[in-house]
Amino acid sequence: MHARTRGSGTLRHAVAAAMTVAALAGGVLASAPAAVAAVPAVDCTVTPLRCPTIAGIGGAADVALDGTGKAYVSATNGVLHEVNVQDGGARRLATGLGDAVGLALDGEGHAYVVNRGGELNRVDLKTGVVTRVATGLGEGVKVALDRQGHAYVADLSGGILWRIALADGSKTPVATPRLKHAKGVALDGRGRAYVSSKLGSLYEVDLDNGSSRRVLVDWPDENTPGVAVTGSGTVVLSTREGHLYEVDPESGRVRLAARNLGDAFGMTVDVKGDVYITQWRQGKLVKVTGAVRPSPGGGLEVTAVPNITAVPGDKAVPRVKVTNHGTSAIGTQDIRLTLGPAHVGWHYNVIYQDRQGGLIETRCTVDRGDPTTSLCPDVPLNLAPGQSAELRTEVRLSDQARPCELPAVTWHIGDKKAKSDWLVLNRDGSRPRC
Repeated sequence: MHARTRGSGTLRHAVAAAMTVAALAGGVLASAPAAVAAVPAVDCTVTPLRCPTIAGIGGAADVALDGTGKAYVSATNGVLHEVNVQDGGARRLATGLGDAVGLALDGEGHAYVVNRGGELNRVDLKTGVVTRVATGLGEGVKVALDRQGHAYVADLSGGILWRIALADGSKTPVATPRLKHAKGVALDGRGRAYVSSKLGSLYEVDLDNGSSRRVLVDWPDENTPGVAVTGSGTVVLSTREGHLYEVDPESGRVRLAARNLGDAFGMTVDVKGDVYITQWRQGKLVKVTGAVRPSPGGGLEVTAVPNITAVPGDKAVPRVKVTNHGTSAIGTQDIRLTLGPAHVGWHYNVIYQDRQGGLIETRCTVDRGDPTTSLCPDVPLNLAPGQSAELRTEVRLSDQARPCELPAVTWHIGDKKAKSDWLVLNRDGSRPRC
């Protein structure tokens, strides 16, 4: 069952026979070589409450989340929909997009939509205005964005992975030789693309050297248009046969995560492990709860904002910038603040965040066992891939603080931390000579 070709740089898993066994067992596919804990698959027929319909959308083809409770769904009738994932309320945001089968968000207020006519369009999410970015992309199916101003489009008919410069629409083929029947595409944020195919192959492609690639899985009878990468680096695949799989790109281990999903044409994953599926034939947006392993904080970067100052006896306002470099939205995060080294005390003990014209406040509580530590639960970062936000707090600076000192607050967010310090000024507010 395990056919590997090491000399050619490929890794193939002949799993067609094993899929039947895995489906009956509801667990790990037998062809995978490395040890990953078996977790029962979600079965949307047996446990329909774990697979609620969010909205009915005719021709639903692809879906992306913005991290603030909204999903965007492209449809094959050329419409881009905005959907409230809490109540299912939907509105038409843009029309005239062609057979719009692929969708990605840039975190800057735009959606990029690719259609089977080989066009890539940008949609302003506030106004619905459509701007053509590139043409001549063959039979474009899915699209992914990097953080350097490029889109990557999978071309089904040509078997090409295109790189498009969003600034001018210029395009270059990335992978050579061609990828047979390329459909889905997702980026891991570390220089690799994962391209799924109509014939069931999953390719890993080095974006710097398109000829350097390997086949992670090869399923002769699975049509895999949906592909995503979680914050922890796991590749997730959805199939038109109604299956959902997790693939460990390092070991090649494959797990059946869900089944009976309908015509799962488009797919994305949030940090909680919930998967959003577009069922093209059924015309629905469906949420599959807890289907894959959660990845809170995946792709999160925390950096201190520089050039902060304060006067002795007054308050200081340390700040950090948080950025989502991952491929999944980041929702709420628990944050821990630590004072140090001296002359600093808690002030209002609140984390503030300015988002979309409003001020969001999260109250914090001083740790009873450690008065230098404050705990701030469920801070709503709500960052789509590529988005950033600035957080700030207020602390009291002792009147014993001396000019040129650098007191600090350390922010702990997920497994990341950043030390935000500030310069103590002279008592008259002038800058000291340090």
